Amino acid sequence: MTHKKTYKNTLLTTIAATAMLFGLAACDSSETSDGTNTAAVVEDYTGPDYTQVISAEEVRDGVAFGDLIMGNPDAPVTMIEYASLTCGHCANFHMQVFPDFKEQYIKTGKVRLIYRNYTRDPADLAVGMLTRCVGPDQAFDLMAIFYERQRQWVVQDAKPEIAAIARRVGINRADMDACLANTDLQRNLVEMLRAGQTEGVTGTPTFFIGNERHVGEIEFDTLAALVEDNM
Repeated sequence: MTHKKTYKNTLLTTIAATAMLFGLAACDSSETSDGTNTAAVVEDYTGPDYTQVISAEEVRDGVAFGDLIMGNPDAPVTMIEYASLTCGHCANFHMQVFPDFKEQYIKTGKVRLIYRNYTRDPADLAVGMLTRCVGPDQAFDLMAIFYERQRQWVVQDAKPEIAAIARRVGINRADMDACLANTDLQRNLVEMLRAGQTEGVTGTPTFFIGNERHVGEIEFDTLAALVEDNM
């Protein structure tokens, strides 16, 4: 038991130090949006709803490891997103732009989304782990809730607020504690952060579409143009 606690504390310290070096400044300095989006109206689409096609790179005992994936496996365009759940720019994107983008491009099978956590601090780690402990089918829904309520739980003492939100969506304290004690999942998210740094991620959100990379908030029209250019 002592060994596990020591390992967990050491890992959280590493996360926090890495965030100070790479994550916090990156999110603070990323591009901002003027909040305007002109999403095109989706014509009557009668095909399958590919937003319901959700998987993870690996699932162990119901826990999602590695990439979280939404969309048509045979989509002509793949978009990779590195994001932090404590990043305000990421929250803005997921609340203001992503719903229309999902409706227009993912639902219709044109884009396959690969979501990767870029963990910035201990609170980000905890929430990221919770979104994965509910399994891939519910991961994006829980992620959306944490983005929508970000201002409630990104506080100095985050754990009580995170626990309160978890309770509201049916995660009891025992399940939450078990999730946060999953050292394999902790390690997986640390490795994902380091992989992102190796790929040149310096700010959140970062999007890779084909050979294009965009760092920071992005408007719908800009994102749509990147997708169309790669179709």
